[in-house]
Amino acid sequence: MLGFWVIHCKSRSEQKSVRSLKAILAWTSLSCLTVLFLVAGSDYEASYNQSSLPKPTVKGLSFNLMKPLTADVEKPIDPQTRLLNAALDLSRREAVPYVYGGSALGSTKICKACRDCILAKNLVSDKSAKKRLKKCKACRSCGVDCSHFVSQIFRKAQLSYRFIDTSRLFSMSPEQLWLDLGLAIVSQNDLLKAEPGDLLVENGHIVLITGVSIGSETVDYVHATRDSRTRILGGIEFEKSVPIRRFDSSSFMILRHKDLLQPTKNEIKSWIETLKLSLLSLTSHQNKA
Repeated sequence: MLGFWVIHCKSRSEQKSVRSLKAILAWTSLSCLTVLFLVAGSDYEASYNQSSLPKPTVKGLSFNLMKPLTADVEKPIDPQTRLLNAALDLSRREAVPYVYGGSALGSTKICKACRDCILAKNLVSDKSAKKRLKKCKACRSCGVDCSHFVSQIFRKAQLSYRFIDTSRLFSMSPEQLWLDLGLAIVSQNDLLKAEPGDLLVENGHIVLITGVSIGSETVDYVHATRDSRTRILGGIEFEKSVPIRRFDSSSFMILRHKDLLQPTKNEIKSWIETLKLSLLSLTSHQNKA
């Protein structure tokens, strides 16, 4: 009927009106078809059972038809987790003996040779521990002290940490610790302020804290020690639930690596001023004693 009317249109205005009407009808038809297609598609997807169809394979590779092919992106592991994982992994190296000045975590065979040499030359006592590196060649390839062990943990965790002797570390000012080593002093008298990944530094010893329990007032840590309770030659140990009261609050400090703590400049200045006062007070107390 529309076609018949178009044929008998005489004037141009009538023909223009007809073309507009045809365009409207075409657009309406297309819209209706689109809606029908989407509804039918959703019904089909709801009733689709992927397990009933074979998965296409290409040279041994299978594809999920309903899942887009996207690469699996691993989330980066935060520095604290990396550090604790490294500490846990290295704490299993029970064959490594304590060797003052030692910095190597050698093979099981080399470590056995080092231990045998220590026993054969009677270098078991604490006083003779400093002679192990010099008198036992194997201990140069397997043996570690507390400072080198901590640096090994940071290296394994891929965090920047320059090896430094514990005694020198303990005597450094807050400014030197932060600027030279990227370490901030968290506390000098309160272990409950420590967090996993912090360093507990005493004058002559250093450990890496792996856990703090405020309720029971205990701390977990890993370290290399010559005062081992289980091995006469010392070595790497994981200490758990150690009472905080065992530590002298006047002779230790808690350090935190810069990658575990990102303070503002004002916070750093505040820490430095506070710790300067603490160091002056501590020095005055030691002089009186």
